[in-house]
Amino acid sequence: MKRTTILLSGLCCLLMTSSCKKSHRDPLTELRNNWYSFILTEIPGYHFTGIESPGSVVVPVTNNTDYTLDEVVVSVNYIGEAGNIHRSEQLKVFNIPPHSIKTIKAPSAPNGTDLDLEIRNIMSKQMQFIYPGSSTNATDPYFFN
Repeated sequence: MKRTTILLSGLCCLLMTSSCKKSHRDPLTELRNNWYSFILTEIPGYHFTGIESPGSVVVPVTNNTDYTLDEVVVSVNYIGEAGNIHRSEQLKVFNIPPHSIKTIKAPSAPNGTDLDLEIRNIMSKQMQFIYPGSSTNATDPYFFN
């Protein structure tokens, strides 16, 4: 509870206000609750046409945080011309330093295949963060809510 005293024309008013939790949030809380703005994986406009080698697909994981990411799991979905998923692979990238990009080679894709990338899991001891779930303890100040 925060006390604010206002003096109006000789009258003293005492206002009792509670501090707004959202305006005074810890930066690490904001980072953990908005991780998707800082940890990314994408290959913009990728479509395998058959000209390039199907084994040459490199999946980047970008870490725009101030913390090392111990492990990131990326789901790679291979989507055919009809829009159906041919297969799905889980790729693990380890020890991604702060403000860097680390890559991993994806398994080869057949002709006419699009790739859909999705981050499935993140673990960072420094950030005290695990996705999905962040924390199962609601008293954790970084509880993902």
